[in-house]
Formats: sequence, C-alpha cells, structure tokens
Amino acid sequence: MLALTTPLFFGMMFGDVGYGLVLLAATVAARRQLGQWTPVAVTCSLASAGFGLLCGSVFGVEHWLPAVWLRPVEEPFRLLAAALWAGVAFIFTTFVLKASTLFRQGRRLEACIGLPGGAGALAYAGAVLGVRALYAQQGVPLIAWGAVLAGTTTAALYAVLEIRAHGRSKMADLASDYFHLLLTLLTNTLSFLRLAAFAMSHAALSTALFLVLETIPQTPAWWAVRIPVLLLGATLILVLHTLVVAIQTIRLEFYEGLTRYYRGDGRPYRPLSFPARTPT
Repeated sequence: MLALTTPLFFGMMFGDVGYGLVLLAATVAARRQLGQWTPVAVTCSLASAGFGLLCGSVFGVEHWLPAVWLRPVEEPFRLLAAALWAGVAFIFTTFVLKASTLFRQGRRLEACIGLPGGAGALAYAGAVLGVRALYAQQGVPLIAWGAVLAGTTTAALYAVLEIRAHGRSKMADLASDYFHLLLTLLTNTLSFLRLAAFAMSHAALSTALFLVLETIPQTPAWWAVRIPVLLLGATLILVLHTLVVAIQTIRLEFYEGLTRYYRGDGRPYRPLSFPARTPT
C-alpha cells in the first residue's frame, strides 16, 4: 500500500519533468547516505517526472511540452475532482485492508458486518455515489440508497450483537467509535484535495519566479543578474516544494491510511521511576 501510493501522491503534488530528474540525480549521488530510503526517493522522483509529462511542465515552463492530461492552473476543477477520486479509492482500499486484518485475527463477523469492515465500505461507496449524483444535479440512484441502507443496517445489527454479548457498557464504546469513524470519513476524503492544491501551488511558485525575471532587463549586461536569480529561485522552489510535498505525503499515508487499517502492538508504556532510597 505504501509502496504504491507514496510515489503517486508525491508525483501528483510535484509534477515536473525537470525537477523530478534533478531529484533523481541527487538521489543517485547520495544513495550511500540515503541507505534504505533510496528506493523511496527514486520512485518519488520518477513519479514527479512522470506527472510532469502528464501536465507538460519542465522547471515550471508549460509551453515546452504538450499536456498529455491537463495543466493544473488551466483546469483546477478537473484536477480537484481527480484528487477527490484518488482519495475515495484510497479510503475504500483502507476498508478492504481493515476487513482482511480483522478476518485474519479471527474477528470474521466484524470484518463482514462491522462498520470498520464490510458494512462501512458498503455505506461509504453508496454515500459517494449519492454525493456525486447530487453534485451533478441528478437524482440519487437506487443502488446508492441501497448500499447506504444495507451498510448502516448491518452495522447496527453488529452493534446490537456486541451489546448483547458484552452488556450495556459496550454501547458507549460503540457510539464513540462509530461517531469518530463517520466524522473521519468525511474529513479524510476532503483531505485529499491537498493533492490538487499543492500541484497548483507549484505552478504558482514557478509563475512568481518568471514574473520576477521579467522585471530584470533582458540586455546582455543584465544577464549576469538574471542567471543567478533564476538559479536561486529554481533551487528555492526545488528545496521548499520537495520538503512540503514530502511532509504532506507522509501525513496522508499516516492519518488517512495507517491509522485506519494498521495496528501495531508497539512497546508497553513504562513510567519513569527512580530506585527507592534506603534510610541512612
């Protein structure tokens, strides 16, 4: 999951052929220092160059290559829609992974009809189809209503079975878990809008650099100023956007991904303690 989606998220937010190839060259040069992180850096660099080809961007210049897919600044709503659909696919996959984990743990009933498992995936898919229909100013299809109804009904049935098995004390836990899950489903899905936002911010930073260069006269005497400004600006964009996009990629993978389907045992908490003093 991480190996497939991390380069995709990074590349979509930093789609540029030139900067991607520079990152790839820097990764190869620093492969000994990077160690086990080298494959991650290589795949992210290649994804950045690949999305740059799709968007037709080379060091922020958008008239050297044709856009195979779209240009972020020219088609922002189409890019936002693609980011949302990427988020929907990612969230739906976390349901599948969570259900498979529960199944392997022997919690087969929860995997099938629990809200974190099959029931939640069914309700989420129906809700997405319903919202899409409403956005397109169409009637909500029956399949969407059926999926939401089936998912919520089976999740309620599982909650009743859990309360009968563990008593009324389980009711508060289930209510808290269900409320938190439903709330995070909305926020986690909308969080993927950052894929489009940072793609557009890269184009905006490049445009700002070119606007600064246009203020410098293009006479031969001023090229000694234009070239250092261009190199300094491009380096700043490369470093700043690489750091920001890397942080946002990690955030998406952790909050929208790992916290939904991964559970590690970790180490038991041991509070700080001091040896008891023996009286003198």
